[in-house]
Amino acid sequence: MSRSAVLCIVPLGVMLLMVPVLISAQTYDTPSTLRVYISNPIYKYVDADGYTTVTGTIHNESNLSYVGNVAILVQFYGSTGDTPLYSEISTTSLQVIPPKSTSPFSIRSPEPDIRIVDAIPSILIFEQADPKPLGLYTDMDIITGNVTVSDVAHSPHTNVTIHVTYRDVFEPPRILRVDTYMLGDMDMDNTLQTNIYGNMPYNTKSIAIHAESDVFSSYGIERSIFYNAAPSYPDSYITDVWIYSDDTRTTLLTIHENVTLGAGVHLDTNNTHWLYMQIKPQDDSTIIFLERAQIQSPDVEVVIPWTPLDIGDYILEVFLRSGLDTPISVPGPILLFAVE
Repeated sequence: MSRSAVLCIVPLGVMLLMVPVLISAQTYDTPSTLRVYISNPIYKYVDADGYTTVTGTIHNESNLSYVGNVAILVQFYGSTGDTPLYSEISTTSLQVIPPKSTSPFSIRSPEPDIRIVDAIPSILIFEQADPKPLGLYTDMDIITGNVTVSDVAHSPHTNVTIHVTYRDVFEPPRILRVDTYMLGDMDMDNTLQTNIYGNMPYNTKSIAIHAESDVFSSYGIERSIFYNAAPSYPDSYITDVWIYSDDTRTTLLTIHENVTLGAGVHLDTNNTHWLYMQIKPQDDSTIIFLERAQIQSPDVEVVIPWTPLDIGDYILEVFLRSGLDTPISVPGPILLFAVE
């Protein structure tokens, strides 16, 4: 055999060895290529029972792999010190997150505590999971609030569950709450139904719904909410929120200028109440300013001085608590403003 013939055979052998490697790289994710993360906005609020709740979204950026057993750690902090007051571990609403998809989460503090001023979520662990192929179809009647889940895999289903994510008007929207409805087992070619309008947060502007069973899943659907009845107001509530600069009501501030944050409050009695004002960046959940004022008069305007130190877009949120520091069930208006 000539030297040139040998040289021709060797490159061919190399090419044959490379082919399976290329096919494998296109077909499977490896543990090192899995990417799971928490995206903004992360929303934190105190519910009517005094618990601090943290909501957000987990993204599975993998091209091909399903992800499960996601463990989320939330650490709840007070106003001083680097040691958290509480640590809580929970998981996502969806048991298995499909490739290039998301799952909401909602985690509550282990007990009500007025010392909590911040809460930070992080991902502890996640695993590559067995696939849940598409075998369910989900639909919603926006008028009645009825949600139907149907079998499209021509197979019976066990433990059919839907996860309903209520979102507000922000862009990107914040998750107000996540509800899970256990619908039970479903026979082949059958349908299950439930209604989700009975306990919807009053400021919901859109809904996302995912369905899954022990083996199958569905595409997520989204619906806009065009009308949602306002809640009945309690005897004490916040009437208005504003920012004043040089005696002018405004939402456009200048960095380092002294402004006044204000809120109008109506109380049913002369009992002591507490008004909380907090400021956060629109694209972050970190509280950069928190102040409270004690009020007793039935109708009063509360003003608190503040000086912005950084340029950006911000949210002013106001909360009213009773004398026992119990949250009033209806939150105050949210004010969006900018600093330039």
